[in-house]
Amino acid sequence: MTGAVFSHFATGSPMVEILPALLLLILTIVSWYFRPEDRKIISGKQ
Repeated sequence: MTGAVFSHFATGSPMVEILPALLLLILTIVSWYFRPEDRKIISGKQ
């Protein structure tokens, strides 16, 4: 998704075309941040 956002910026696409890719990128980051502790690769508990 970052590649899509940067490609749109680089080609000078209007903001309306960038918003869907940007929204999906934000949702992906939020989902990654709030994933359950047991689904994380490196756990803080040992």
